[in-house]
Amino acid sequence: MCVAWAKIKVNEDEDDTKSIYLRSFCIGLNEILVQYKTLLIGLESKFLENKFFTYAMIQVELFKYFSLFPELWAIITKIQE
Repeated sequence: MCVAWAKIKVNEDEDDTKSIYLRSFCIGLNEILVQYKTLLIGLESKFLENKFFTYAMIQVELFKYFSLFPELWAIITKIQE
């Protein structure tokens, strides 16, 4: 389970439907973070193999996360309110 789940689920008497959606969101968020971590580890390996590694190469690899993470953060913030 994601850390957000532990922080958000304060009241155990909440509607179970909400908790199912929240749990599903946390599972999806965790999958995204695992993929991101794997990508970062791959980038580190590429850097260690090839010292000629540019910022542009990093941007290309991480491009989809530049727009995804702010949106996920907005959702998390909205859930916490």
